[in-house]
This record gives sequence, C-alpha cells and structure tokens, in this order.
Amino acid sequence: MDANMKPNQAASLAKSKTKLGLVDVLRMLVNDGRLDKVQAEKLYKDRKLDSSTLHPIIIGEKKWKDLITPHKLMNADFLSRRLGLIFTTSIR
Repeated sequence: MDANMKPNQAASLAKSKTKLGLVDVLRMLVNDGRLDKVQAEKLYKDRKLDSSTLHPIIIGEKKWKDLITPHKLMNADFLSRRLGLIFTTSIR
C-alpha cells in the first residue's frame, strides 16, 4: 500500500473516481496521522487475501483509536464524518 497521498490528491480522487476503495481510505487515515501504518497494511493484506470487495467503512468495525484524539474510536460515524470533511474541503 502506498501511503503518499498528498492533500490535493484527495480532490482529484473525488473528481475522478466514483467508488472510494479501502486502500484510498487507509492511505488518507495514515497520511493524516490518524491510523498506524502497520494496522493499515495488515487490514489491506487481510482483505486482499480473501479477495473481498467490502466497503471501506469496514474500518469502522475495527474500532481503532484515532491517533490524534485517542479517546475517540474510528467507528462508522467517525469515518463518514472524516471522509466528508476531507472531500468537502478538497473540492472547494
């Protein structure tokens, strides 16, 4: 998994893709300092092995702690809000 997405790349991703993938969400969370790269790579490899096409919101099922605000869990609500914020600010 390449974790080198720059902030302006989120804007181009939002404009060019119709479907947000697991690797895209993991990359954004790692680059934002909210998720440990080792955890992201493990989830990515696990999902790649089972050839799963699950929605990236499955990250919320892990209920990992946000590294920036450790008292918050990265659940489905957190991820929805975070992704909405990223894409809203990047396409303005």
